Amino acid sequence: MRDLTLGTIQSITANRTIDLANFRITSTNGGFDINAGTTLTLLRGQVLGTLSLNGDGGVSALGDVKIAGIVLDKNHEEIYRVLVKVKDNTQCLWVTTSKVEEDRTIQTNHEVTIPAGLSNHNTTLTAYEVKTLDNSGSWQAAYANTRLKLGANAVLTLPEETKATLNRLILRDGAKVTGNGQVIATEGIRYVRAITAGKWESIALPFTASRITMATDAGATTILSPAYGNGNAGNFWLRMVSTNGALINVNSPEMTANQFYLIAVPNDLGGKELTFVSGANQLLRRDKVLAVKPASGFAAYANGTLDEIQVSQPCYVLKADGKSFTRVNTATISPFRGYLLADAATTAVTPELRMAGIPTATETIVPGEPLRVSTRRGALTVSTGRSVTVRIYTMNGFPVESFKLDYGERTVFLPTGIYIVNRQKVWVD
Repeated sequence: MRDLTLGTIQSITANRTIDLANFRITSTNGGFDINAGTTLTLLRGQVLGTLSLNGDGGVSALGDVKIAGIVLDKNHEEIYRVLVKVKDNTQCLWVTTSKVEEDRTIQTNHEVTIPAGLSNHNTTLTAYEVKTLDNSGSWQAAYANTRLKLGANAVLTLPEETKATLNRLILRDGAKVTGNGQVIATEGIRYVRAITAGKWESIALPFTASRITMATDAGATTILSPAYGNGNAGNFWLRMVSTNGALINVNSPEMTANQFYLIAVPNDLGGKELTFVSGANQLLRRDKVLAVKPASGFAAYANGTLDEIQVSQPCYVLKADGKSFTRVNTATISPFRGYLLADAATTAVTPELRMAGIPTATETIVPGEPLRVSTRRGALTVSTGRSVTVRIYTMNGFPVESFKLDYGERTVFLPTGIYIVNRQKVWVD
């Protein structure tokens, strides 16, 4: 054996092993065309230059083969070798680089995460066994150091004496984790949820989501971000409820732990699964967020745990239609949801807090009457489903306009500034 120069495409029609015996192959736009169902195995040596791997067969080159140069697949896209440890074995994968990390199934029941931005052929990764729980069950020793996926109806119980680690916990919306055992997900938590288009939904994460992703129709992973302001420069709408009831636009790509949000998606994302990704080393057992009734205005609270919590005082929960919050004397709050508390005076007389249903403007919830207020550049729009008197003032208390609106909506054109609409503060830009 000696150093070889490869200048043509060699056809591989049956399984074949090439032992380079510590010599090198230098490819000058040559390569191999491997038939489907066959594998070319390279051993002990170096591969240099630009190498094409055509056909539908496989190529194995483990750690004893050093690769320096460019490798192209049958579509002439640049690919990179990744070595994946699966139990006691190592497997060779050839992958294109991506801007987002992507999960890939290995040997049916294992999964490996391919990092973003591959730039060489020296990456070594570990594949983890995938376990699935679709109903109720207690922690099992077999779950340790796996990727545990909880289905929408799953309830995982952590007995008091449990002390263990997971690689990753993946929960579909509706899953719960209960009990006081100590389990840490070293690669964090993934929360998977499909949002219905055209309405607001409640969402509150017990962890800070460093990114929000979605699988495209082509199977790739893409990162989503909230829209800026009232425009469409983003993928979805995200709001927080302020102490005075205004819905504040959120455009940070990071969602904060234990913050109650309202989320809405456009039609093209409706029903598609979004994944909310935590950071590393997440404890599965979480403490309920302490909720204190505000002296005035509103306070928004998250569930804060991976289990249901009970709220034993009057509060407001978002109705199924996503158009208003309704007052209840007590409530069961599901994981990844939140609720509102209001001051004693508001709670006593206000059974419902209504807000605009179309998430394309600056909405304000209005206690006491079904008045919806939205703003856009140079204008303010109010809408109602029944008769209401609308009074608009400047921040200095000067009356701007007063009128009775029986049904529907009315737009008032105003200069830039802050205005009071039936005791609610809004901003017109």
